[in-house]
Amino acid sequence: MGRLFRGVLGKGGVLLLAWVALAPLLLPDAAGESPPATPSLGPEERARFEEAWQRWRSLPPEERARIRGNFERWQRLNPEEREAFRERQETLRRLGPAERERLRENLRRWQTLSDAEREALRRSHRAWQALPPEERLRLREEWQEFRDLTPEERRHMRETLRGMREGGGSGPRGGPRQGPPGRRVPGGP
Repeated sequence: MGRLFRGVLGKGGVLLLAWVALAPLLLPDAAGESPPATPSLGPEERARFEEAWQRWRSLPPEERARIRGNFERWQRLNPEEREAFRERQETLRRLGPAERERLRENLRRWQTLSDAEREALRRSHRAWQALPPEERLRLREEWQEFRDLTPEERRHMRETLRGMREGGGSGPRGGPRQGPPGRRVPGGP
């Protein structure tokens, strides 16, 4: 069992997790109300194990099924995949609360996307990764400039770009290709 589970659950929790995953295969009454016998645990570990068992028993069946599924997926990972997972967990642990919440929100949005939308984002990400570092830096700077615009300036920029696409290089009303005063249009002169 990996360090991740031992660190999060303790020895008793790891044993409980293993028991939960394997007991239905080994014992017909694994759904019983009392924890399994654990003669090799000391009194302190036994108390933690019993506490973990009670928390497990209090979980709704759907949550227990989700945890079992996660455990089974973990068991199928090869050592390199497990190490990569541990590294990602450690990276997440180092993030501040605001950054973690931003990641959670992004994950929630990702889960609401259709398969086609997810694939389009994957293609876009692969294309982004394929760009030379200088080009990615230039695009980041242009994106930051766009984000710094006032809502009115952004609206004007969108209209200008839309007009360029539709009208072949001119602004939304046939005017010159330019953004708001003092601002550079991405891809423009």
